[in-house]
Amino acid sequence: MKTLLVVYSALIALVSASDEANQLDPFADNPVEKQARWPATLVPSKGELEMLGEPDLSKADAKQTISVRFIWVPTSDHPISIRAFRENGKAAIKVVQMAGKGGYDWGKVELEKTIPIDGKQWSKLVDLYSVDGARKPSRKLRKDLRDDFVSMMSGLDGSQWFLEVRDLKQYTVEGIPNPLHGLEMPKTALNDVAKIDFNEFLAVCYYLFDLSGLKDRPNY
Repeated sequence: MKTLLVVYSALIALVSASDEANQLDPFADNPVEKQARWPATLVPSKGELEMLGEPDLSKADAKQTISVRFIWVPTSDHPISIRAFRENGKAAIKVVQMAGKGGYDWGKVELEKTIPIDGKQWSKLVDLYSVDGARKPSRKLRKDLRDDFVSMMSGLDGSQWFLEVRDLKQYTVEGIPNPLHGLEMPKTALNDVAKIDFNEFLAVCYYLFDLSGLKDRPNY
């Protein structure tokens, strides 16, 4: 028993010390088991956040503020970040849009603004991300289909959608390549077999976009 505890402790330490790009498999029976096919491209990278001038919400110091962030990285359009946050009883949205294209050179920041939102708007946002499956729809996926989910969705050219939520209890992030294409797949494809639904996830992203004042909703 002592030997097992030592081995288990060593594994925990090894995972904790690993590079941030090494993601834990959210469907693994063993919480320290890694899944190579759950790639780091499904979370916003440090470089992407630096270009957007955005904080890393996964860090412990971000717990002081409740934040909900939607990052859209389209191949042929401007990457955008929309972060709603509440601090000291006041809520606002920080909007950043890059000048370049997501699949090429992002360029410099083209638009940056912070706008207040009222209590009713904030409450609606909280209600949307609190719906089961909104923050991490992949958790509803059967374990035997998780690799197919990543490979199939990543194989479609178009855009990546990231949704991050940092509340007072935890931090969650979900990165989905082309969720709109996923909804349009034929019934023989993964979305029908897996019974995975992106609608709640998309509702949070779209509501953040609508609050931002930007035009032309993401459509791919």
